[in-house]
Amino acid sequence: MKLSDLQALYPELNNLLTDSHLQQLRQHGPALFSLGFYAGSRYNLQLDLNRAHPSCLISDKQPAAVPPDSLTMALRGQLENARLTELELLPDERILVWHFQSEQPRQLVTELSGRHANLFLLDQNNQILQSLYPDRSQRGLRRGSVYQPPAARPLPDHLKTELSHLSQLPADGSRSAAYAQLRETQQAQNHRQQIIQQGLKSQQRRLLRAQKSLAQLQADLTKLDEANLWQRRGELLQGAYGKVSRGAAEVTVPDYYQPDSPLIIIQLDPSLDLASNIQRCFDRSRKYERAAERALELIEAAEAQVQTEQTQLQDLSSLAKNPSDLNPEQLQRFSSLIPAPVQQKPKSAEAKPYREFLSGANQAIYVGRSAKENAQLTFKVARGNDLWLHIRDYPGSHVIVPLRKNEQVQPETLLDAATLAHHYSKADGPAEVNYTRRKHVQRFKGGSPGQVQLSEFKTLLLRPEPERLERLIRREGASGAV
Repeated sequence: MKLSDLQALYPELNNLLTDSHLQQLRQHGPALFSLGFYAGSRYNLQLDLNRAHPSCLISDKQPAAVPPDSLTMALRGQLENARLTELELLPDERILVWHFQSEQPRQLVTELSGRHANLFLLDQNNQILQSLYPDRSQRGLRRGSVYQPPAARPLPDHLKTELSHLSQLPADGSRSAAYAQLRETQQAQNHRQQIIQQGLKSQQRRLLRAQKSLAQLQADLTKLDEANLWQRRGELLQGAYGKVSRGAAEVTVPDYYQPDSPLIIIQLDPSLDLASNIQRCFDRSRKYERAAERALELIEAAEAQVQTEQTQLQDLSSLAKNPSDLNPEQLQRFSSLIPAPVQQKPKSAEAKPYREFLSGANQAIYVGRSAKENAQLTFKVARGNDLWLHIRDYPGSHVIVPLRKNEQVQPETLLDAATLAHHYSKADGPAEVNYTRRKHVQRFKGGSPGQVQLSEFKTLLLRPEPERLERLIRREGASGAV
């Protein structure tokens, strides 16, 4: 609240409210109060101590009340039916001191100074009984201490001579009415400016997303050369049968694609046999080739999207230069870009430490989300006869298939569970999956939360099937999982 506006409102507040009785005190928000005074006529004082726009004025408007907090209850107990004997405006300060007389003298100090706005209830010795906010100034004001106003400071010359247009109006409520109208206009302008700024930021984010998508597609186009390289590696490795032992990290082969067929070294995955390494090369080649083909299909549309978002941002930036001239349709363009608030899903009382899937045989499959939740799934959720699976030689999720006593897992469910164990792991290409009954899984002493040791187990070699994985992902959380 500007000092000149408060100085103009003060004579009106003093004239209308001095010697009146405070009959009603209501709370309308965390820092918004209304005080009902009576002195032959009824006056409603609206006291807004919001630190963004504090104010104090006589108003006919009564916002909806909210349940009172402890401060409001204390104010009611100390001030209701008390007589306002004096209203004091501290010199060159945006501070009003309300002097009340009831059984005991009380003072209500309202500091209307922007981000330091606050309210203090004082006793007859100027000791603080209650405050709205903890004191953030350098005065160290707290309950039980003696209230001290801010230290006097020189007032700038422009504030000494500044007069509010309100001072030209009669002090009979007209000043408060005019100030209320001014506040509504300012709030509307602030709201309009906020919509414009939020709309511009949202459009900038849309352009950035479009540019990132285009950059990714442009990067994918270059993967065609990488696809050819992996294809050549796979074909050259086909001539290395009988030359590679299990666990080898590399192999030397002639490069038939170059003149004179020079010898080159091809890196291998030591955990895979030669056939699996060859298949890994061909899988990588197809992956990069599909990425390049997809990029070729989408890049033209992505370029057009970037151009559209750039044009939209330029148009909006031009409109934002003159916010007061915007018509409702133009303002709606900014408003339509602001995303709706995200509705927070209520947290369940006890979140499950696993994902749920449904196998092709309608059998539930549980997959741990992290190392900690792997341990919870294996040692707190799973039962002794449940099937337990984990990718071999790679970090990954624990997978559980709940089974009844003496129940055997169906082959289809076993493959589905192994597919999920592979998908939620660091493995790439064909890999081995260990499986056993949960009762054969023990904690690894001194290891990380999800680290275990097996007393007995079986192993299957899994060749990933994209169609099977896609079906499982579609049925994540499907009803019917038990």
